[in-house]
Amino acid sequence: MLKQILLIALLSIFLVGCGTFEKKEVIVYKTNTVVIDVPDYLFEPISVERPPTKDYINKTMEEKENLLVDYSISLMKSLIKYKTRLDSIKAHIEKEKENYKEK
Repeated sequence: MLKQILLIALLSIFLVGCGTFEKKEVIVYKTNTVVIDVPDYLFEPISVERPPTKDYINKTMEEKENLLVDYSISLMKSLIKYKTRLDSIKAHIEKEKENYKEK
């Protein structure tokens, strides 16, 4: 008997609890589509130097090492250019988002 009362009480709480919230109706009159474009100059390719191959085998160990060090320095410079460009793209997108939020 007690189980039936608890079951009925639990069932009624479950059924009543689901319908107690009112849904507010939202009417949308106008929608805006925002396109954030990144300037074309940020997509221009950055040239990366090719590894030293011309007469590399005929060089002495010191010359080979100098060539490889110069090559690694040029790669690091290219990497810094890529990172700077990526940071510029991120900053531009954030600036455009802030401009859109103000409107």
